[in-house]
Amino acid sequence: MDAVVRISSDSTCDLPGDLVAELGITLAPLYVNFGGKSLKDGLEATPQSIFDHVAATGELPSTSAVPVADYQELFARLTAGGSPVVHFSLGSGFSSSYQNACLAAEDFPDVQVVDTRHLSGGSGLIVYHAAREAREGADAQAIVAAAQDRIPRVETSFLIDKLDYLRKGGRCSAAAAVGANLLQLKPSIILKDCALHVGKKYRGSFEKCLHRYIRDHLQDRQDIQSPMILTSSGCSEELLQQVRGWIAQYQPSIPLLESVAGCTISAHCGPGTLGILLVHR
Repeated sequence: MDAVVRISSDSTCDLPGDLVAELGITLAPLYVNFGGKSLKDGLEATPQSIFDHVAATGELPSTSAVPVADYQELFARLTAGGSPVVHFSLGSGFSSSYQNACLAAEDFPDVQVVDTRHLSGGSGLIVYHAAREAREGADAQAIVAAAQDRIPRVETSFLIDKLDYLRKGGRCSAAAAVGANLLQLKPSIILKDCALHVGKKYRGSFEKCLHRYIRDHLQDRQDIQSPMILTSSGCSEELLQQVRGWIAQYQPSIPLLESVAGCTISAHCGPGTLGILLVHR
C-alpha cells in the first residue's frame, strides 16, 4: 500500500490550529522582525505582540520568507518515513517563500511545491481540501491537479477598519489614510492575479461596513462550495458574533471555519481586519 501523502504549508495559510492538528497538516513559519529580533510566526510571535509593539514604539514590524534551510529540514522530516509530500506555499507574488520551497525541493524527488497564488484563508482553503483528499487516499498527482483546478476559483478579500498600518508600511499615503479615517472610509482589499487591489470602499462605522461587505459577497449566491473561512485580526468577540449572524443570514447552509489571522497579515493590515474567504464552483 502506498504511503499517505503528507500535506504542508506556510504559517500564512491561517487555518485554525485544531483543524491543522486534526488533518495532520505541517506548517513552516515565516519570520516577523521587530524589537531587534527575528521571531517565528505563531511560535515566537503573535498578532497581539505585534500590536503591542506598534502601540509602544510606532515601529511597524517587517516579515521574512521561510528560508531554504527551514524547508530542507521540513521536507527531510516529512519524507523520512517514505511519504510523498505536497507543499502549498504563500502566493509567489507576496513572498520568496515559494521560490525558496522550490529550491529546497530540488533535493527531494518526492516533494511537490504548489504556488497557491493566495494568502491567509484563501491559501487555507486550498490546503484544507488537499489535506482532506490526502486523508481519503488520493495520490500526490491527484492532489496537485485538484488544487490547480481550485486555485482560480478561490475568492480572497478583507475589510480594513483603519489604514494606519498600511500607511506605516508605505502602502498608502499619509494623506489618504487621514482622509479615509476622517470620512470613515473602510476599503475592501481584493486579491486578483496574485496581487492585492483596493475594491469597494465602504463608509460608516466598521460594524455597518462589515454588514454591507458580507452582504455584497454572500447574498443570493448559489455557487459557493463548502466550507467558507472567516479570518479576523484584532476584532472583538461581540463584533465576531454579529458577523456570524450576518453570514448565517445570507448563507445558512454553508459551514463556516473561523481563524485568527497570523502575524503576516496582522503586521501589514493591523487590528480591525476581517475577511471572508471562499471557493466558488
